[in-house]
Amino acid sequence: AAGLLHLREARCGLALNGTLTWETKCHEPEYPRSSTVALSYAWQAEFRTYHLWRHPGLAQYKYMMWLDTDAYCTKNWTTDPIDKMV
Repeated sequence: AAGLLHLREARCGLALNGTLTWETKCHEPEYPRSSTVALSYAWQAEFRTYHLWRHPGLAQYKYMMWLDTDAYCTKNWTTDPIDKMV
């Protein structure tokens, strides 16, 4: 447990009694600090790229396309993007 507290302090800048929140920003030592994001963003990305794919209901699929609410297409696609990936 002491090792985990040390990592939290080193990577997230929290004191030993500090509280993690969704907006806490932690960093990985091998990446530049400019790539540091809030835990809320990091965890949703992990969910979509790892945990979601491990769900048995998606076992039959090889590809998935995810559009965020702030992404939109400005014109009709001339090619099916999934077909293009395959």
